[in-house]
Amino acid sequence: MDKKEFRVLIRYCFLKGKNTVEAKTWLDDELP
Repeated sequence: MDKKEFRVLIRYCFLKGKNTVEAKTWLDDELP
């Protein structure tokens, strides 16, 4: 995953209203 895709995912998380902890947990599940 490149940085551009990563930044899009972060933005998507915030747009979906996820807080930092939820976003981190989701990313931990998505990234090996």
